[in-house]
Amino acid sequence: MNRKFVDFSIKPKNILEAEKMIEKAAFLNYKYIGIVLNKEINKENFSKIKEFSLKNGIDAFTKVEIEAYNKKEILNFLRKNRRKFEIISIICKTKEAALLASRDGRVDTYIVSLKNDLIIDKGVASVSKNIIEIQAKEIINYKENLSKIIKNFMKILEISKSYNIPLIFSTGAENIYEQRSPIILKSFLTSFEYPEEEALKCISDIPLNKLIENRLKLSNIIIMPGVKIVKNGVSNFLP
Repeated sequence: MNRKFVDFSIKPKNILEAEKMIEKAAFLNYKYIGIVLNKEINKENFSKIKEFSLKNGIDAFTKVEIEAYNKKEILNFLRKNRRKFEIISIICKTKEAALLASRDGRVDTYIVSLKNDLIIDKGVASVSKNIIEIQAKEIINYKENLSKIIKNFMKILEISKSYNIPLIFSTGAENIYEQRSPIILKSFLTSFEYPEEEALKCISDIPLNKLIENRLKLSNIIIMPGVKIVKNGVSNFLP
């Protein structure tokens, strides 16, 4: 099977760094990458990055990652920004934030740090409708408390399996030295007894399907769940 691998989150500081990371991603055999926007990389200049990525055989997409401590912060951001970006991820700093981010349909993934006390428990897992995202950078760049990071990593993998919650494993890389190949990411997961086929889906099918779904919604081809407008140009949104 010819899988299309996705790094759902890279965080270059500027356009030059983004171009270097795109070239590295192409070398590592990725076909899609999510570029987290910031002050230097924004919607106004993203077209330059998009053009560069396509020349390198990669489809780059816009992503925002928002830290949130409470429901109000999440709801305010979603109300103002949902249709502005292809992917929206919430970095949950509290259980209150996780409870909302895990089930609000306008959120694409909810991210929980492996470094802190884990806030995804049975209560969050039982209501979760969205995708959990883990970023490998936290494991790669550990400076202390590695045992805690690994323990939390294993807990999230177990919760994902036990509650059938889809999982995305991205790099979260900020530079070329933090980027890792899809095979390395898969090995991270399988080394903790995560099934190999499911591990591959975490870096291919699950993130790609979410991206396609959102692009269709943003194009107004999908007007409501289960209802799609068929028109010329649909193929532009498909892999």
